[in-house]
Amino acid sequence: MSGSRRYRWLALVPPLSILVGAPLANGVRLYVLGLSLILFWFVACVLLTSATLAVIAALEQRAAARSAPDEPPVEPPGSSDHSR
Repeated sequence: MSGSRRYRWLALVPPLSILVGAPLANGVRLYVLGLSLILFWFVACVLLTSATLAVIAALEQRAAARSAPDEPPVEPPGSSDHSR
């Protein structure tokens, strides 16, 4: 793995947060925003997963743009006038 792609290890953060945090939060009788701590923890992990994947995708796009600057940007399907 090249040094510029080490951020892919960030993908381990969400599963580890569930595997480590869930047993710790399970026995606690605390309510956060009206939710039990374990339910709040799972909701926070879902949001953390989305944020982590968005960061990884942005870093991937930046790395792809640096590695191939000569290629024109790819247009999404249906965005050109030729699709009518």
